[in-house]
Amino acid sequence: MRIAKYAPFLAAISFVWATSASAQSPQIAYPNEASRELGDCIASSPTGSDRMLAARWMAASMAASPALADIVTVDAAAKNQADRAMGQLFTRLFTQACRDQAKVLMQANDQAGFTASGGRLGMIAMNELMQ
Repeated sequence: MRIAKYAPFLAAISFVWATSASAQSPQIAYPNEASRELGDCIASSPTGSDRMLAARWMAASMAASPALADIVTVDAAAKNQADRAMGQLFTRLFTQACRDQAKVLMQANDQAGFTASGGRLGMIAMNELMQ
C-alpha cells in the first residue's frame, strides 16, 4: 500500500514542521477540509499512553536542541527509543486509525494538509507537557 510506504517519512515531516507552529498558536490553519478531517482523526485516536509518548518525544526533542545543551541533557538511548516509538505511532495513525483520511491527502499529494493535520498531535503533546 502506498500510504504505508511513505507514512513514517510523512509523519516525521508533518510533526516537526507543525509542532513549532502549533506551540505558538492554539489554532491550526487547515488548508482544506481533508486536512481538517485527518487532524480531527489524529486528535481523537491517540490513547492516554500515546499522548504521553508524544509529550515525552517532544520534550526529548526540545531538550536535544543545541540551544538547550548547556542546561539539559538527554540520554541518547532514550531519545532513540522515543523517536522509534513516535514513528510507530504516526505509522499506526496514518495506516490504521486514520487510514481513510490520510489516503485522501496522499492521493492529492497534499503535503500542506499532512503538515497541518500533524500539528494536532503537536498540540496534544504540548497540552500534556503543560498539565
